[in-house]
Amino acid sequence: MDLASFRALLGGDGERVLAELAGRDLDSDSLLATISALRSRYPADLVSAAVTQARLRERAVSKFG
Repeated sequence: MDLASFRALLGGDGERVLAELAGRDLDSDSLLATISALRSRYPADLVSAAVTQARLRERAVSKFG
């Protein structure tokens, strides 16, 4: 993830996308549908960065508790 993508996640839309992804199962078969729904409302690069960040957060929770 580049700096511009990270900064976009700190803005209003980025926070909304991350909030929508919070608590969802990002490894399930429904992930594609979730991404498609988000991309219909937000830019694709923002959704991609948010999914990456949400996955990293999931890994951090399992690693650090």
